[in-house]
Amino acid sequence: MDTIKIRQPNDFHHHLRDGDLLKLTTKECFDRFNYVIVMPNLVPPVTSVNMAIDYRDKIISLNDKGTPLMTLYLSKDIQISDLKQFKSYDFLIGIKYYPKSATTNSEQGVKNLENVYHILEVMESEDIPLLIHGESIKENIDIFHRERVFLRDELTLIMTKFPKLRIVLEHITTKEAVDFVLKHNIHATITPHHLLLDRNDIFCHGINPHLYCLPILKKKEDKEALINAALSGKSNFFLGTDSAPHLKHNKLSSCGCAGIFNSTVTMEVLTQLFVDNHKLDQLEKFTSTNGCDFYKLKYNDKYVTIKKEEWTVPDEYDGVVPLCAGDKLEWKYIF
Repeated sequence: MDTIKIRQPNDFHHHLRDGDLLKLTTKECFDRFNYVIVMPNLVPPVTSVNMAIDYRDKIISLNDKGTPLMTLYLSKDIQISDLKQFKSYDFLIGIKYYPKSATTNSEQGVKNLENVYHILEVMESEDIPLLIHGESIKENIDIFHRERVFLRDELTLIMTKFPKLRIVLEHITTKEAVDFVLKHNIHATITPHHLLLDRNDIFCHGINPHLYCLPILKKKEDKEALINAALSGKSNFFLGTDSAPHLKHNKLSSCGCAGIFNSTVTMEVLTQLFVDNHKLDQLEKFTSTNGCDFYKLKYNDKYVTIKKEEWTVPDEYDGVVPLCAGDKLEWKYIF
């Protein structure tokens, strides 16, 4: 098979950033995906409906091809009036929970869950999804165990206190997370880099700072569990690239930033993965429809072509190093 046609894919977790980077990210993102859930961890964070509207307007002014779906940054100071009017805007999709200082621009995230119980209560009654960066920020926890501890402590507590709250566990990275999602029948996004790589890749032939991300890459066994989840076609799992660009000099600094810019190769590496595992019939579910089912979105009418055509991934895009930089890939997304 040399040509594959699928319903246009969507990205249910994307960092478009702000400022000069926004021109690059909006092009590379919306050239490929239709529905794109935009993360709110800007400086300052997007904590109100009006801020989300302003950010969306800025995105559309740069690229109006796709459908940006906006989120608010979970904070105890979110106005209840904003939550009450949330569902009246079809482009507002959920509220993002960042544990304080767990990742990029999360310094204003949640330190104590009890401080946001009143927000979660209204979200539950208003049917507003909670999108969770699932890493514990408790002291002295091994970085490779943060997700596991979060599932056991914080997420279990949230689900117990707010049983009707609709939850997406973002960018899951471990076998424990896959098992948790299936056991409790919640939903999760999976990134292309966590399907493609494990923690050994960070240190292959030296340190590879462009593969540093949060949550950090995990063991080979975890990667295999994620692959099986994505290939399964189960409605619990769908694509969220967590594409998170940083300029090259910020990745290569003495305190390099966490994040992988992957939107330019996501569909190519996923196609290869699904073809290699003889699961091409499940690719559209993972990239195009499962997420729509959860978020109650109409399926895309447009179909796109992915062609068997070798190409070399550029070393940089406007000062940002992409996933698979310099590699030859066998499949190519045709615009």
